[in-house]
Amino acid sequence: MFDFNNGLSALSDLCSTGDIIVVEEHWLPPHDLDKLSNFHPSFEGFCWSAAMCEKVQDGIFRGRPFDGLGVVIRKSLGLRVTVLGVMSNCRCAILNFTFPSVYSVIVIAVYFPHCGISCDYAVEFSECLGFIDH
Repeated sequence: MFDFNNGLSALSDLCSTGDIIVVEEHWLPPHDLDKLSNFHPSFEGFCWSAAMCEKVQDGIFRGRPFDGLGVVIRKSLGLRVTVLGVMSNCRCAILNFTFPSVYSVIVIAVYFPHCGISCDYAVEFSECLGFIDH
């Protein structure tokens, strides 16, 4: 998404055809997560911010962008959503969707790190896989 404000029109377009939408890189700080969770009256949202509180002062971001992960779900599906886990850096969230028919589906939303050959990439990628495996 590369910033919530920049991706809002694309997200609105997706809502016209999709029922479950996973969003990454919304860059919202914790105090603005309601912009994503409540952005559309037909959807409910679950979202997490990777922003560090000390990097957000007086509403001004300091340092690199803050990633962020979210899932928005069409309310008319009648899903009961249980968040089973969220990785501490918000790269991965595991949710259980229970349908009115009592069938359940586990959904894993992952924002994998940018592909590279550095040790940092290998570590971040392994951490995501380890969280899913746990």
